[in-house]
Amino acid sequence: MAVPQNLQPPDWIHSGAQITSGLDLLGLRLPVQFIGGTLLDGVTTVTPSVRYLAFRAWLIHRYGQTGQADDWQTYTDFAARIESALVLGNPTQDRTISGLIGADQALLRLDANTSRVEVSALVKSPASTIYTGPSDQLGLSRTRDNLVPALIDTRGLPLALVVQQCLVRIPLLERLVSEPNLTQVALDDLRELGAVARIDQIPDDERELLLAAIVPAQPLPKERARVGTYAALLSLAARMKTRPTESHLFDTACSMSRFSEPLLDQVADGWTFYCVRDAIAVTQEAVLAAVMGEIMASEEGGLAGVARETVVGALMERVEEHDAALRDLGFGSGRPNKPKGDAPASPVHPADLVVHLEESHDGLQNFGSARPGSLSLTGILRLLFDAEAEEIADSVATKDEEIGEGQLPGDEKSHQKKISEKVALTPAYSTLLSCRRRPDGDAAAGGNRFRVEASLGG
Repeated sequence: MAVPQNLQPPDWIHSGAQITSGLDLLGLRLPVQFIGGTLLDGVTTVTPSVRYLAFRAWLIHRYGQTGQADDWQTYTDFAARIESALVLGNPTQDRTISGLIGADQALLRLDANTSRVEVSALVKSPASTIYTGPSDQLGLSRTRDNLVPALIDTRGLPLALVVQQCLVRIPLLERLVSEPNLTQVALDDLRELGAVARIDQIPDDERELLLAAIVPAQPLPKERARVGTYAALLSLAARMKTRPTESHLFDTACSMSRFSEPLLDQVADGWTFYCVRDAIAVTQEAVLAAVMGEIMASEEGGLAGVARETVVGALMERVEEHDAALRDLGFGSGRPNKPKGDAPASPVHPADLVVHLEESHDGLQNFGSARPGSLSLTGILRLLFDAEAEEIADSVATKDEEIGEGQLPGDEKSHQKKISEKVALTPAYSTLLSCRRRPDGDAAAGGNRFRVEASLGG
């Protein structure tokens, strides 16, 4: 069966996005991320360096004192330039420091061996943007209606003031704050900045305030699950006499005895739910892999023994069915573009960038809703067990991204096993199965037969 020429590909495959690894093609990771974000918010695979939260709080505080426009783009431009200086200063102290956003570009600029170095933005999305979700979830900041962040008076503001005490003696930063057109700085000034702003060395006063936000003594209702997860990790560490991993947490949560502590067992229920939902996602992705295997294979190599045109044609006949399900979920909807011709924003006022903690948490969102990112325990484990100063050549975030979805660190064999395990009968799988049937219902002759595993009753 040939593919009709008048069939058009579904709208949802034209996203305009640049293809990267780790795409959630089926959207099945969102429920998993939501569960994980409910149990452990404040850290993702792209936010492994906890000191960025302190620097971000300081940037918000200093921006509020500049009198510049109370506008998101102006704030982002301000933050990106100062972040560039902070990142450039770190490799002048140690080129192996990991967890820096824009480290590759920073090394290129430093390796030019010039007396002055450009401090324009190193990346498209600066840390002030990437760390927005964790900062808001930890009660350090709140995103206002115009997207310019504000600090929480009891958590974010004290943290910003402590960082200010550390950085106030660096003339370069004051020049960058007061001179918006300053684009190049002396290499010696970057060395001076790097000596006090290393991302992997957190001063004790900063560390105490960060821990007070991550594991608060009087948590809000939304923070109790996070505190429970950290308590579970610390309980495992005390029991094992070593730093626990994700696999230790998941194995204990899914075991019969669990933590043998009622409060921690409540958290274990959530992580068991997380593991089950993640297994479902892995199974459904295996179905997609099977379908794509038939489409990409040669006529002789496909498991069903059916021409790829037949498979594609059968799938495209159900485009409207697939589109309807995605439209019902609001796929592709986003923030409307800002109307042109808006009046310039009024100057920012310092008081507008400080809010109360209770106000900030009412509107916070968990992962899996509007905030992208996958769950990572690495950053919090490094913080809890004083591992920030370890010499790690590779980026922690990069290592997290190399781990397959649903795979535990260091468990590549387990990941491959999941992909090859039995799959459930889905609409896409039904379409593929129907391609190997003759009109009279007999199995397709010749080639390899498409076998349904025991989970389907075959």
